[in-house]
Amino acid sequence: MTKNKMAEVANLFGKELGEEFRVKSCHPEGNCVGCFSKYGFEGLNQTVTVNVAVLLLLLTGKAVIVDE
Repeated sequence: MTKNKMAEVANLFGKELGEEFRVKSCHPEGNCVGCFSKYGFEGLNQTVTVNVAVLLLLLTGKAVIVDE
């Protein structure tokens, strides 16, 4: 089994696992609040499908983390 890389992914975005942030995207489901966890992105009150979509939007540069 391989090592979980989500802490490294969070670090790429300047975040820690569990640190809450706002996401802005041109896609409606991409505008949300959530955090990185060892399981991926976890949006507040989001479905698993939307969480995966937001993570993909972030990784492909189609969404950004908004620092307030």
